[in-house]
Amino acid sequence: MGSRLASWNVVRVALALSVVGCGGGDDAPADPDAGTSALPLLSTGTQLNPTEGVADYACNGTASRPTAGEPVSTRFELRDFQTGTAVGDARFWLFRDNVVRDACAAPECEEITTSADGNATVTLPANGWYAYRVFPREGATPPTTVIDSMQYNEPAPAAADSSVTGNAVSHGSLDLIPAVLDIERVPRTAMLAGIVLDCDGTPVYGAEIRAYSGATRIDEGQRPTDPRYRYFDGDSFPAGTGTFTHADGLYVAIQIPVPAAAEDVLRIEAWGRPTEGPPVRIGCEAVRVLADAVTIVNLGPLRSDYGAGHPCAAE
Repeated sequence: MGSRLASWNVVRVALALSVVGCGGGDDAPADPDAGTSALPLLSTGTQLNPTEGVADYACNGTASRPTAGEPVSTRFELRDFQTGTAVGDARFWLFRDNVVRDACAAPECEEITTSADGNATVTLPANGWYAYRVFPREGATPPTTVIDSMQYNEPAPAAADSSVTGNAVSHGSLDLIPAVLDIERVPRTAMLAGIVLDCDGTPVYGAEIRAYSGATRIDEGQRPTDPRYRYFDGDSFPAGTGTFTHADGLYVAIQIPVPAAAEDVLRIEAWGRPTEGPPVRIGCEAVRVLADAVTIVNLGPLRSDYGAGHPCAAE
């Protein structure tokens, strides 16, 4: 989410993470649950007028990840998700190929510790996507204790001497879950967060998030400890009753089970109705999730370059 997440109102961000025109392309499969889905046509707009514009999904199924250029020197600024303050002396792994692994080895990965002012000098592939993982760090209080988190599909700058912002999540944010949505937080489960975007990079109204472990859909349950999918109110504030994205495109999923095998990934999908008819798949990415950690990934339109063996390519 990068700059979009960083731009949230800091109070709203803390609460949120505590819970932590055209039709689809030929690669957009029909919805197997069409009979149970009641989604509006995808649109763009504002909180007061979320259907003001038509969501552009002309590239759905033909979109591609940005082409990475030569490495450029960049200032990485690690900031607290809740307060926006610098997070110094924090260890993180920077994955230049956008693949989060259990080990960090050059040249794809570099282990870095931020300075006292929360910054570090890194090299990134110009215009490409990168990922990073911030490791836990004990603090004197929950707000100064950093929890495990990772973020995918972050855009690198085009030129050297630019800056990017990374997000660190505190245990203080994690502790706010019960206060926000009155849901019991289950230890050793994972959280997901992100934005659903159309071909223009605009947040969309009317998208539904689904997560899969292999072929098994992770369904929402009724018990307080079951998985939950939540959306925001169009003004970057979490809502407890919505069943699809509002104009801000924001989503969170909590109490997500962690796969037994550490290297396994979850398939995160967005579904919606670019035109009249049943919902189709409008976004898909595969990400890792970890116990008591937050995984952040935005969902743009379906891509044509997932590659052989990619979980999204098989659907």
